[in-house]
Amino acid sequence: MKSIPFFLTAVLLGSLAFGVFVSSAGPTSHSPTATAFRTHTPPASVVPQATYTVLDIWWDFGSNDIFFDRSADGGSTWGSDVRVNDRAGTAFGSGWQIPLPAVAVDDAAGAIYVSWMDNRNGNFDIYASRSTDGGATWSANSRVNDDTGTAVQWMVDLAVDRRGTVHAAWEDKRNGSLNIFYSNSTDGGATWSPNVRISSENTPGTYNRPGDYFAIEAGPNDEPYIIWTDGRGADFDIYFAKGPDFSNVRITDGSSSYAWQVEPTMMINRSGTVFAGWKETNGPEAAGLRVGASYSTDAGATWAPNLLMNQSHPGGGCSNSDPWMALSRDDRVHYAYLEYSCSNGSSGLNLANTSDGSWGTVHYAPGAGGLTDKDSIVVAPEGRIFAAWDEGNVMDVTWSDDGGKTWASFEDPDDAPGGVLGAVIQIGGPVATITLATNPARLPVIVDGVTTTSPAVYGWAIGSSHNISVSSPLPGATGTRFIWTSWSDQGAIAHTIVANSDQTITANFTKQDEVKIGTSPVGLKILVDGLAYTQLASFWWDDGSAHAIEAVSPQPVTNVSRYVWASWSDGGNQSHSITVSAPLALTATFSDEQAMRISTSPDGRTFTVDDTSYSTATTFWLPPNSNVVVSVPSPQTAPGTRYQFQKWSDGGAATHVVTFHAAMILQATFSAEYYLNVTGPIEGATGSGWYPAGSTVVAEVRYAEYAVGAGERLAFLRWGGDASGTGLISDPILIDGPKQVFAVYVTEYRLTVSSEYGDATGDGWYRAGEPAFATVSSTEVSLGAGVRESFVGWTDDATGSGPTSAPIVMNQAKSATANWQRQYFLRVDSDVGTVEGSGWYAAGQAVVLRAPTQMAASGTTYRFAGWTGGISDPEPTVTITMSGPMTVRATWQSASPIDVLGGPSIGFGVLVVILGLAAGVLVWRWNRRRP
Repeated sequence: MKSIPFFLTAVLLGSLAFGVFVSSAGPTSHSPTATAFRTHTPPASVVPQATYTVLDIWWDFGSNDIFFDRSADGGSTWGSDVRVNDRAGTAFGSGWQIPLPAVAVDDAAGAIYVSWMDNRNGNFDIYASRSTDGGATWSANSRVNDDTGTAVQWMVDLAVDRRGTVHAAWEDKRNGSLNIFYSNSTDGGATWSPNVRISSENTPGTYNRPGDYFAIEAGPNDEPYIIWTDGRGADFDIYFAKGPDFSNVRITDGSSSYAWQVEPTMMINRSGTVFAGWKETNGPEAAGLRVGASYSTDAGATWAPNLLMNQSHPGGGCSNSDPWMALSRDDRVHYAYLEYSCSNGSSGLNLANTSDGSWGTVHYAPGAGGLTDKDSIVVAPEGRIFAAWDEGNVMDVTWSDDGGKTWASFEDPDDAPGGVLGAVIQIGGPVATITLATNPARLPVIVDGVTTTSPAVYGWAIGSSHNISVSSPLPGATGTRFIWTSWSDQGAIAHTIVANSDQTITANFTKQDEVKIGTSPVGLKILVDGLAYTQLASFWWDDGSAHAIEAVSPQPVTNVSRYVWASWSDGGNQSHSITVSAPLALTATFSDEQAMRISTSPDGRTFTVDDTSYSTATTFWLPPNSNVVVSVPSPQTAPGTRYQFQKWSDGGAATHVVTFHAAMILQATFSAEYYLNVTGPIEGATGSGWYPAGSTVVAEVRYAEYAVGAGERLAFLRWGGDASGTGLISDPILIDGPKQVFAVYVTEYRLTVSSEYGDATGDGWYRAGEPAFATVSSTEVSLGAGVRESFVGWTDDATGSGPTSAPIVMNQAKSATANWQRQYFLRVDSDVGTVEGSGWYAAGQAVVLRAPTQMAASGTTYRFAGWTGGISDPEPTVTITMSGPMTVRATWQSASPIDVLGGPSIGFGVLVVILGLAAGVLVWRWNRRRP
């Protein structure tokens, strides 16, 4: 559980953009190649490895992100890189302040913690994140420092103690000088305690670089142990402090020939011995020359004399830098540091170990051919030593199974090689974090036979089995208990689990509250969730559950006595719902009542009791010895009915006070009258009024017919409704209830029939909608010799050309008029033969007469001589206008033969002669042509 704080010179950041890496550990520049980086392939010993994971965290200065990767096969293969900072590109630095990551692993909880310097707020702050799934996902980043100004915080390291508390320390410039600050988190890194200053004196803020590395570890009693580079003197020294008082102790004793000591590292073995290492140099920003070491057996109060670590490079003449310590299972502390600028130009890693402060053989691991920088090591449970460092800004990961004598081929976990610094190697143990919780929290759980209060967190070996159980019911405060309902893994109340992954297993309980419900007086009935109880009822109900309670009311004792609900002790309604949130006692209180029944005769009359009206027989339940006021209004009316109050059965007035002692019956008696309503469509209907029940009356109308307009009238037909009869006075009506009587009239319309000639019939009154007819007795009427009137059809509201009209629908007053035409007789006589044209013609009609030009009679031929009589005209065709009766005669003259030839028949005679001559000529010619 070690971080790898470091720093770079200003030349570093200036050179990165050009592919050149400048390290504090060696020469000023180096440009490695990928092929040179992969040429180192020393064999690795085959040692069986346990199921643990190798964790690698680094800063990618190309993207300014913190990345994580892991290997489940001892470093041979690696997964996909996962970004830890939840805001991309916020992990960047400036000058010597760069975001090298720190990492710590909580094996008991199975959690991985990472911290780094972050610039998301526009200044450098310390942020942290946590993964509980082996690094697959990371929590929301939380800020560790509580300084919200623009001061710089950087160079952080982390440690986790046995209780799971996460400790953090860092370099801080919030007061303008350089100091060490500390904080811790007890909730998995979600929140952090108020920051505490550790360094008791300032390091001047004018220094750029108090050292790249920094260390914090959890001591034997879970106290934080912190080691740092301190500049309170003339140069840099290594200081130590231990919580909770954090007294500052100087480790470096001034015995070194080098004045400046920086980049401390630290490890604590199981016996409590604290081992420290650092870099020796000759200036505040100078490259490393050697590394020193010391140890303390009294928890850091005093320190052994300082010593310089040996070198092992075969070429010799090397410089040393970047010290790092790790602890193995056999309680040995391993010390790694880089060698560079050696006589033969190569670089590599030195590794020594100790258990008592005397360091043994220093082993050398050659690099890949480039400039080495920023190393870290960790020792796996079986002893495999993993190492990581940077060569030309590319990550080298290798391991040794023989204490550092030989090393495996280099691997690069970075998915995008190039541009990385500060890789931290760490081991993730083969444990599953099992949290045993209860809902609600802080109830007891039994784990492997031991009872503990939840939540209980265990780090169990993968695949191990454990017994978990709970008791049920569990008593709570007075009147409460908890009932187990289920485990979240669906197991029985007591069952065995296998720790095969991180998980939280929750025992779900239902809190129950005791609820007691009774009545006063006792023995009465209540309903609880629909079930009846007549004794004090006691229930255990789930906290937060809703239940229905009801006081059954009324509860009869006899048919005239009962108990009625008065109140619940919780102030609720007679029937209401209660939601249980605490133990509860409820009482339903009832009161005694007796019956008073009040009715009317006849039924349905209105009465009031204490100013409340009723209209049906009603039973009132009253406390004994109470007073009520009864009253009846009089008269009382209903549609067509009215009632007059007569008496109360107790002899009281219409309104009086009744002193109620015990059950009783009270009745109000009324007499009834009914209303007879006589109506009709016209005035004059009589008989309406109030009549005593059982009497008989009649209704009467004044008019049999009543004119309502020209040609329209109403005619009485009969009585309707509750009356009968067809006379103007109805049959007797029995008054046994409200009566409705109406005179039935029908509407009639007048048909007026008129004719100038002859006799017309059909005139009279007809019912609305009834068909009527108009008729004339004759279609022709003589007005004298040669003059007459002829019927031609009906007009106005009548139609038709026959003597009887088409049906006339009587939907209003109507008229029918017979129409006639004046006609004259024309007599045509002839002296010879007959001439057509005699007959009746309409007045004004034009009549054409035609006579032949000649006519033969009795062997004599006559020629037309002209017209005489009513007209005088020589032409055989003549037109006459009929303006009165008229007689005309055709006259003739006998014709001579000449007249005949010359007459119209001459043409025929000539034609006969011509044809005869033509025939003779043809015969003659024919005879000549014959042989």
